[in-house]
Amino acid sequence: MSEEHQSNPLTPPPATTEQKEVEELAVDIITLQNYTPDIQKNMRVIASFIRAREQALENRIVELAKENQDLRSKLEKLVGCDTIKRPKIICICGSSRFADIAAVQSWEFSKMGIITVSYELLPAWYWKATGKVGNSHAAEQEGVAHILDELHLRKIDLADEVFVINQPTHDSPEGYIGERTRFEINYALSKGKLVKYMNANYVNYLKTGQEKGGGV
Repeated sequence: MSEEHQSNPLTPPPATTEQKEVEELAVDIITLQNYTPDIQKNMRVIASFIRAREQALENRIVELAKENQDLRSKLEKLVGCDTIKRPKIICICGSSRFADIAAVQSWEFSKMGIITVSYELLPAWYWKATGKVGNSHAAEQEGVAHILDELHLRKIDLADEVFVINQPTHDSPEGYIGERTRFEINYALSKGKLVKYMNANYVNYLKTGQEKGGGV
């Protein structure tokens, strides 16, 4: 007990450190309570602003959708059709030995307004200039078969239908289909693609279970 307190017992003792901390905390609480209504008010204002912005964005989305529909209608009238549809896409599959037939078939599809994805028909001068042998299996000769095989599967993914060039040969009068083409057909069927054949007799031949193996 201090000398001052001893001489005057009515004088309160000096505050301890703990008491000072409690007093300061009490002041902070009172101050926070005084500010709480303002904070709550500000939170309500912010929430109201967010709701207003959300509503404005929703309204703008509706407007953009209507504008898009109006533009589509104008474009349809401009090109003279009621509905604009993506052209059908057909992937042509078959042995590379039939590349010339595939090119002609692609041309026929194009005249019908159909997009085709196929394998390439290389001109004779390319074979001569590069020293390749024959007129097929260019991918194997150039060591890129694995790249083109995978690429052709992606073409099938893009297509609505698959059209198989199964040209009849001496050994396969029902229409020749090699191992790689058969793999592509099975892949297309697993993806739910419609598969059609140039030589329709092959469909009947499949039903007999007489299909032979073959090359690419």
